[in-house]
Amino acid sequence: MDQNKMVENVIQKKRLLQKYYEMACHNLMCYSRNYLMELEQKEGFETEWKQANEECLLLQEMMDELDAQGQKEAAQKVPVHEQLKVVTVYSPGIISFGNIFRHSLLFNYIGSKLKIHHATNDRILIFDLEDKFIGEATAVEN
Repeated sequence: MDQNKMVENVIQKKRLLQKYYEMACHNLMCYSRNYLMELEQKEGFETEWKQANEECLLLQEMMDELDAQGQKEAAQKVPVHEQLKVVTVYSPGIISFGNIFRHSLLFNYIGSKLKIHHATNDRILIFDLEDKFIGEATAVEN
């Protein structure tokens, strides 16, 4: 499998896991007594809360494993100098190699340093400094 196909496969898996994770977290919040979602089940929903909590934890673990696997495979196939580039986020867009890449989650990282990996000329993968996958961004028209 070529590198671009491999990256696309990992991204699709990550999106699917993220979708299920968000739904499990939503369910957890619905069965929680308050928005902290920690040890505060609604009365009568203890079983549902426990199941939703277990699903959230398991899905988070699966996403972390996928991130680690994807990073390991990418590191084996891409020369070290091309793997990751550290950038400081000043807006919800990142400029790299003459393109502007936007992602809504970048608002949360303004003023922070992030790592980016160029999956293709018009798409980057974004990681925090602990190598946790944040998302992907696509180049926008200038």
